[in-house]
Amino acid sequence: SESFPFKLRDGFVGFSTPANFNKFNRGLAARVAAYREQWDVCLTALAGSFLNPAGDFSTGCYWSYSKSGGDVLNELFQSPTATGEVRMVHPSFIKDAEAGDDRLAKALDRPDTLTQSGLASHFGLNVYASNTTFIPILRNEELILLSAEANAQKGGGNLPAAVDVLNVVRNRHGLLNFSSSDQAAIITHMLK
Repeated sequence: SESFPFKLRDGFVGFSTPANFNKFNRGLAARVAAYREQWDVCLTALAGSFLNPAGDFSTGCYWSYSKSGGDVLNELFQSPTATGEVRMVHPSFIKDAEAGDDRLAKALDRPDTLTQSGLASHFGLNVYASNTTFIPILRNEELILLSAEANAQKGGGNLPAAVDVLNVVRNRHGLLNFSSSDQAAIITHMLK
């Protein structure tokens, strides 16, 4: 089998052959096409990527960190009990969340109210478990959402596909199905 003449970082497990790395490349191309609002190009790139609605959301490529000599630590890690410069969750995120949304687990209810730049909240944000937690470069869940966005933006006969993949994400996060045939409503929901 083909292989690279060099070793990729630990965060590229499963993408260390040229063929699999090309799937990562196509995923990045889909992201760029979405930024450019080139929806057909985005969908074509997604077809060659590692997009898998039935697969693990966390499959993908990551920037790796370790405590080994010569490596660096994840500078975005912050202890959930940190003081000073802190990351806060806007109270409306908690208030507007749907019942059962497992993404609320990232918002930690702190015993104190934090105030920063005019925002007051007693919810801190916990994204990374430690200073060696890998940061995703591109994950399957993002590819699924890119598919929803491209299909929603194209409209017409692509709207059912957008709703289907949105529901894949919703269901895995503990939410009930969303249903609509209105393009604007689907785009608004996808952005949420």
